[in-house]
Amino acid sequence: MQIEKIQINTPRVPELIMLALTTAIDQGKLQVGSDLPSERDLSESLGVGRGSLRECLAILEFMGAIESRGSRKRLLRNSDYIRKVTQWVSSANQLDSRKTFTEFRRVIEVGIAELACQRAT
Repeated sequence: MQIEKIQINTPRVPELIMLALTTAIDQGKLQVGSDLPSERDLSESLGVGRGSLRECLAILEFMGAIESRGSRKRLLRNSDYIRKVTQWVSSANQLDSRKTFTEFRRVIEVGIAELACQRAT
């Protein structure tokens, strides 16, 4: 049985939250190195559910843009960094890019192995 893949072109809520946060960084409302507002305050000010907010924050933490310390989250990177990583991930998810990325990894991994052998003590 052939089932067509669903094409979703509209941004999901966590993506919209990320866009709002990068805009807030650009406008100076959020500063790199400062703590983010609490999840409750952020979800209320953005008008989104806490589940969607947590998903966005988990993505930002995985990207290295924020750091969690218990219930507090600190902004580590600027909006340009977040945009570049987001673009890289979205382009890597395209089918043609996967092949190119795999080829790139093969070349880089060989170089890394060579350097590791040369620098081993």
